Amino acid sequence: MLNVFRILILAFATFIYADNTNMKSFPLDNYSQNTDMWISPLRSDYQTNLLDDDYQLERFTQLKHTFFGTNARDNSPWSKSFVSSILAQQTSEVNLANSILLTIDHFDNTQQEQKFLGINNQAYTSEWLNAIKNNINLKSFSNIKYSNKNLAIATSNLALRALPTTDPAYYSSSIPGEGYPFDNLQASAVYAGTPLYILGYSVDKKWALILAPEYIGWVKSSGVAYVDTSFITSWQKTAYVNLMGIKKSETAIVDIHNQFQFSGYVGMMFPLSAIHGDNYEILIPVKQSNGRALISHALLKSDTVTKLPLSASPSNFAMIIKTLQGRPYGWGNLGFYNDCSAEMKAIFTMFGFYIPRNSKNQALTGLNVDISMLAPKERSNYLIKNADPFLTLVQLPGHILLYTGAYTNSKGREYPMTYQQMWGLSPRDGSSRSVIGKSVFFPLLLKYPEDTDLSSELDKKKFNLIYLDKDPEKPIKPTLKYLLGE
Repeated sequence: MLNVFRILILAFATFIYADNTNMKSFPLDNYSQNTDMWISPLRSDYQTNLLDDDYQLERFTQLKHTFFGTNARDNSPWSKSFVSSILAQQTSEVNLANSILLTIDHFDNTQQEQKFLGINNQAYTSEWLNAIKNNINLKSFSNIKYSNKNLAIATSNLALRALPTTDPAYYSSSIPGEGYPFDNLQASAVYAGTPLYILGYSVDKKWALILAPEYIGWVKSSGVAYVDTSFITSWQKTAYVNLMGIKKSETAIVDIHNQFQFSGYVGMMFPLSAIHGDNYEILIPVKQSNGRALISHALLKSDTVTKLPLSASPSNFAMIIKTLQGRPYGWGNLGFYNDCSAEMKAIFTMFGFYIPRNSKNQALTGLNVDISMLAPKERSNYLIKNADPFLTLVQLPGHILLYTGAYTNSKGREYPMTYQQMWGLSPRDGSSRSVIGKSVFFPLLLKYPEDTDLSSELDKKKFNLIYLDKDPEKPIKPTLKYLLGE
């Protein structure tokens, strides 16, 4: 059942669509969404791991250390050396306080030609922004020093915001590609069980500025709890032995006292503590009245959770895609739905890969081959001949997708098939949007017969291939600027 928040979002979306003549739906009638058609159970390698076992283990080890590590080499919010090194990177120009000020200035409508609008479609006033600014307490972010008292964990699923407010900030829906769901204040999601470091609080204590494994942003403090060394040691020890991944979104996570704690989504990870027949007992964090996290337990059926990493076989890709397929597009994980990069992140977490949250940084997680210089037809041919199905991402300007293989249509023409969480297509002049708005199998054609004016994804300014089965030339090295999204 949809909760009240999603009902309000859907109602607002209906309002925006009704008011936007630059937006129409793209018909998918000609593009089957039957996963078994594109990932056939009859293929000879259907159950074969497409990755080298040692390489997959190496990537899985990186994933665990990035999230749960406490060693000096780990890029984890629970690693003292990592957090200290991030805080030490602050200069007079690049620091948390200045970053907050720059974000505030960005949303100042007195300095913007295109105004930021609220849910009532009206431009925000200076009073709205000043109220947010006054609630931040900038001085508290000027000289932050590391303290193990600020180690924490997310105990519920949280929206990561650019500023401490739930108010959305849209550009006018009359601008193609703007309006709902493109809330400029929505950055991502922080899911329950994610290790955190608390950098500070808003004046009213409703919001916490947190350092997560790959970003810095504001979350509701009600869903954050402090952890101590004992908690971390227990959590890490269990996670490093057996780590479980949620493989069915909207899974209800109910603790051993039969209390609902939060919803599970594909890609969320929890330590495994025991197996009871067809039930897996996982560790979950629960916030106590004193603000500290307690390790509790939840039992999950085998159809909702699996040991990580999954074998990178076509059959497992099909299984994960089937549970994600058709879910609505969620810019910045709005409503805990995925956008393009969140979809890729969720999928590859299940195979033990750590990849960053946004499409730009996801290019840093594998070997890059830039074929932007090729013509659209040549790009198509290159993909078919050289890309590794299920293990090659295609990076476009502001978008990323998964190549799933080459297929032949009824006329005998071969074309690349992809799986992607996509908003839609636009004509070359960008004057409108033809909306798909969900995760789909979608072919890379030179032209689409439904509307030949639409620009193909093969014809974008940038066309970069990311081979996840090969080591990147420049491994990810998170910096303060990286975590701030600058």
